[in-house]
Amino acid sequence: MDPVAGAASTRRFAKELGNLRELRVLRASIYAVDESTERDLMESLLGNLQKIQSVDIFGSPLERGVTWDAGFASRWRLRHLNLECFELSRLPASVNSSLLPNLSHLDMKVQVMQEQDMETLGRLPELRCLVLDSRYTKVVRIKNTGSDCYFKKLRFFTMGSSSILFDVQGSECAIMPSLESLAFSVHVRFLKDADLLCFKKLGLVNLPSSLQRVTVEINSWDAHDTEVEEAEAMLEHAAIVHPNHPIFQTTRPFGKYIMLLPDQEPSSTNPKVDRCDVNLRKNDGDHLDFRWLLMNPRVEKFCVSINCENASLEEVEEAEAAARYAVDVHPNCPTLELVRYGEDKMVLPNPQQQVGYLS
Repeated sequence: MDPVAGAASTRRFAKELGNLRELRVLRASIYAVDESTERDLMESLLGNLQKIQSVDIFGSPLERGVTWDAGFASRWRLRHLNLECFELSRLPASVNSSLLPNLSHLDMKVQVMQEQDMETLGRLPELRCLVLDSRYTKVVRIKNTGSDCYFKKLRFFTMGSSSILFDVQGSECAIMPSLESLAFSVHVRFLKDADLLCFKKLGLVNLPSSLQRVTVEINSWDAHDTEVEEAEAMLEHAAIVHPNHPIFQTTRPFGKYIMLLPDQEPSSTNPKVDRCDVNLRKNDGDHLDFRWLLMNPRVEKFCVSINCENASLEEVEEAEAAARYAVDVHPNCPTLELVRYGEDKMVLPNPQQQVGYLS
């Protein structure tokens, strides 16, 4: 099955897909979807296709991100899962070793990847190929402090748009002992500001002896040529000292066009105290998305001022919860300062709600 559809037929396909309860293999290309179509498609996949074994859904995801809240009711037979048409806001709770014990291929876009998410994926017993892409997480930490071996059977790992930090300190077992091919990105300016542009700090010495190929995409935006060359030299050194001497390749997709001239200063200041003023009366929901804070590797404090004028208490609390989430998922764990102003002009609950509150 390979439907390439317009908006109307895509919506119909998303709803009717759930009727194909005996379906084993699904391969579809879906474009121009909206949020309701994404929800319908998720519901069809999760709610009804209990016998599905292979899923490939290609297409262009919505930038806002979809949340996969529904879960599998029981263990699934799924072996291959590629959700290119979705950009998930976080790793779904249903993606775990208990519900997907046979999953061997996983390809998905997740806006925010946390350390515990990688631990969850590392426990998938049959996972052999992992392709991830994260819009906001620029450094993915893979850590193993116990006796369990993570990613036991993983052979191919691609981490688009992010660097990988291998941390095996205190571990009794190697990470990815079967890994053959590794691909990831290096944001030179981000790593420089985070003080991670270092062979030892990235943990490249911990790469497994089975490694045969390493491919690195160098993002040179807002960096000087000398800094980019420093990053390339560090990566080349990792390949030279590796016992298996893997084939090593670096690419600069934008060349020198986005690099700084020798006398230019970086435009990204990355302050230690980041501030944001929130106006809840905007017509879109983007003002409640603080995940851009993850792009600042130096932040120690996040100050959020919320304009409560003409906003309900529920809306104000939603904004505060979004700010807390941004702080909670940031690796620096910055302190959060929340300030409300204009509370005297907030929208009061209707009389019926007020009676309920008083009772």
